[in-house]
Amino acid sequence: LPSDGTIAADTRHYPFGTRMYVPGYGWGRVEDRGGAIKGPDRIDLFFDSHQDALYWGRRRVPVQIEYP
Repeated sequence: LPSDGTIAADTRHYPFGTRMYVPGYGWGRVEDRGGAIKGPDRIDLFFDSHQDALYWGRRRVPVQIEYP
């Protein structure tokens, strides 16, 4: 069973530990918050390489939220 990816989100909307399913990425867990990540409609996904992050780019996708 693969582990969840790491997601940075606005923790006022998604507390630490919130799981999200992101199409094309899979399941991730909110484990970080970023200064530029504000509001419920913006998250940041962790990738193992800079190249993978560039390949993903910016996307608008519907996510499934699983609150802790």
